[in-house]
Amino acid sequence: MNFVSVNINGVSDDRKSFWIKSLKGSVKADFIGIQESHQEGMDELAAQRFWDKSNFTSVSANSVGRLGGLVSMWNPDILSVDMVIKSQKFLLTSGLITGVADRINILNIHAPNEVGQRRLFWDEIAGLISRFSGLWLMLGDFNEVRSEAERINSRFDWGSSDAFNDFISNSGLLEYSKSGGEPKLVDSVDRGLIHSGVVGKQDLYFAGILKVIKQEIKKWRLETKLFCIDMEAIIDNIENKAISGLLTNEDKELRIRLRVKIDQLELRKTKDLQQKARANWLKFGDENSSFFHKIIEVNSATNRVHGLIFQNRNRLVTDPTELKEEIRLWFKKQFAEPIRRRPEFDKDGLPNLSDNSRNLLCEQFSEKDIVSALKGCDGSKAPGPYGFSLKFFKVFWEKFKDIWLGVFKEFHSSGNISEGFRRLLL
Repeated sequence: MNFVSVNINGVSDDRKSFWIKSLKGSVKADFIGIQESHQEGMDELAAQRFWDKSNFTSVSANSVGRLGGLVSMWNPDILSVDMVIKSQKFLLTSGLITGVADRINILNIHAPNEVGQRRLFWDEIAGLISRFSGLWLMLGDFNEVRSEAERINSRFDWGSSDAFNDFISNSGLLEYSKSGGEPKLVDSVDRGLIHSGVVGKQDLYFAGILKVIKQEIKKWRLETKLFCIDMEAIIDNIENKAISGLLTNEDKELRIRLRVKIDQLELRKTKDLQQKARANWLKFGDENSSFFHKIIEVNSATNRVHGLIFQNRNRLVTDPTELKEEIRLWFKKQFAEPIRRRPEFDKDGLPNLSDNSRNLLCEQFSEKDIVSALKGCDGSKAPGPYGFSLKFFKVFWEKFKDIWLGVFKEFHSSGNISEGFRRLLL
């Protein structure tokens, strides 16, 4: 299920409705959240111009004069909404997504401009999350940034940003990056926050978690390097004291502890480098080998078809267009059906699967089956692009079990795996 969020700053301009309708079609959105409609009440007839010809349902929260105004629109064939809560600052729609057992709460937000009111607003939203169970997805205009780099042409407020980050962290939310969009229509502080309990596509959610872990591992590498340098400096200082004969028992014990710690870190670093080398080989392969490229070039030149002689032409055909046509006709002849009436296949006497066996083949993947398949794999094989081998998933199965089960459940119901997750599992 795809979502679109737009701070439209008034609905009077028809170009905006045309652009939103085009954006919905391009991303195949099933839910649209609009902020700052500047209208008191927008019925489905007025909201129709932001949607295509397909079926839709909408709900709106009134503006105060020409301030605020929220509109949420969705495909009722995908999302069945049974609860709506309206406020000047948020519009909550809650219901069930087709094929998903858990309830989803979608919060369309337009946060206050004033810093103090925004902090109270985060507390109000945190209360909503704790009050209603299910999955949470928040989109809209949060009127806040998470870091100084996001603030452009205005003063950055560390306190306000810290309060926003604390709200995200304490509520167990994850931020999803946006794709597409028109800079003139979409505010730079529009964002999407999703409760870590689930997130739309489970496989993409899992890929996002692993990407964050990879980033933290990079930070750990740098911290470990600096930590080892500091410890080596302390050990060198102790060695210099030993030369002058001023070494105490505390210095000796400290030197031993630091040496043990460094050895442990070096061992972890060695394993990390080994894993990183495998990831780099998987990502780059032999592309840096000039010998490898020369072999490929020689093979390509040797295997190139310069021309073919066909019986019906009695001459060498070198023109690529003629070659393709003659090859097509040759294969068409090979696969032609010489017999007009073929005998029918009689399946009598062949063994058949029982009803229980057929149902078993179509059952959902059980935790036991997934664990058995995971344990049966060699954990030391080359990892995917994020650098995680199967051994990582074996060791931390309990940490990721619920997400893995969600991925397989989603795959069983839809038959599809997202492109980003397929690359992850290479």
